[in-house]
Amino acid sequence: MVVDAGLARRRVALPLLRRLTGCDLLPKGLETLRSLDSGRPALGGYDGVIGHVPSVWQRLIQQVAPTGLRSYGICPFQYFARQVLRLRSIEEPEEIGEVGPVEVGTLAHAILRDVHRAWHAEGIRGDGWRAVDIAASLARAAAPHFHDYARTHPVGYPFLWEVTQARLLDLLSRVLQEDLQDLQDGGWRPILFESPVQADVPVALPTGSETLHCEGQIDRVDWAAARKTYRILDYKYKTSRTAKTLEKNLTLAAVRGREWQPPFYLLMAEQMAQEASPADWPAGSVTSEGVWFQYLAPKWREDEDGAVVTPVAFPGDAWTGSLGARLRATLALVMEHIRSGRFFIAPGSDCEQCDYRTMCRLHHQPSRWRARADHTQVETYRRLRHAEVDKPGGAPATDRTSTGDAASETPPTRKRRIRDRDSLK
Repeated sequence: MVVDAGLARRRVALPLLRRLTGCDLLPKGLETLRSLDSGRPALGGYDGVIGHVPSVWQRLIQQVAPTGLRSYGICPFQYFARQVLRLRSIEEPEEIGEVGPVEVGTLAHAILRDVHRAWHAEGIRGDGWRAVDIAASLARAAAPHFHDYARTHPVGYPFLWEVTQARLLDLLSRVLQEDLQDLQDGGWRPILFESPVQADVPVALPTGSETLHCEGQIDRVDWAAARKTYRILDYKYKTSRTAKTLEKNLTLAAVRGREWQPPFYLLMAEQMAQEASPADWPAGSVTSEGVWFQYLAPKWREDEDGAVVTPVAFPGDAWTGSLGARLRATLALVMEHIRSGRFFIAPGSDCEQCDYRTMCRLHHQPSRWRARADHTQVETYRRLRHAEVDKPGGAPATDRTSTGDAASETPPTRKRRIRDRDSLK
């Protein structure tokens, strides 16, 4: 092989080999290069197909986070880097000192939580929402968070930091105005805020049944006493101009294994109500109106009605009927792939924003070809990425552009990194 001969002829390699007597570092490196550049069609250990590792599998199923499992639906290698190897990205030097979307979203979560906690402590409900002073409530809740953030994080130029605070307060004021109207119209009363939840979720695998211990945190739970029903709310801060297809269709996202918060939150809330009910959790027989992603996305509807909140629902009865069967099948497929150690790359439209795109050999053609050609390993995952669900009218709800796969996507061009992500999720 050319690389073998080249290294052997280099003068610098000889003293290196003499100093490494008894060490197999260089031979192993050459073996790795030969494997990576070979024309074999089958994925191997250097492509992320590492096989079953019992110790890793046991660690993963003992603490499953919905957001962590979501990584596998985006790309198996991303899950491997984040959840198995536990690698964390290093902040880019030019971004240090910026207060970006992630940080703004974090602040928005904390401020909204404290505003609603204060209103809950004051016993505000029903017609009492009309007398609420939103500006004063926001100012009281936001001041300590802004102070603590500026004390512990770089905020850049003072003037720009003041502009960021003012813009966020203006956005949250509009969010709360729409929120209060929704609470009045629906007879809702917030009762829980950023509550830790957990549930044991059984999953049927070819090797037998396993139990996943899932943990998470619910942003808010609302209760409607007249209807004896509750709903789960989760805030998502977005700076993009338009919503992606899977952001608007949480059912399709869940069936594709790309969004696990809604289905897991339903199970967690149900178990919390049964086993660890807080004092003000509604007693007796209750129903769930599902999980609502509250997208704080001021640009999505600015050309329509100007609303800054876009609510998207996930059905409360999702684990029953045909949809429940689809969710269980998706969960079983994803967990079986994880158990068997299938962590190959899945090039697509998410690569540009992935923290691990510089280490996955996305643009290495032999690696990319194997990820496309080894149907034994990747075909079931590829079908999952293109799964469909029926709309209420019977027509299939599809999205052929939001995920992509190695068979149809071309490598993304290198553009400026856009940090438009969920603030906490």
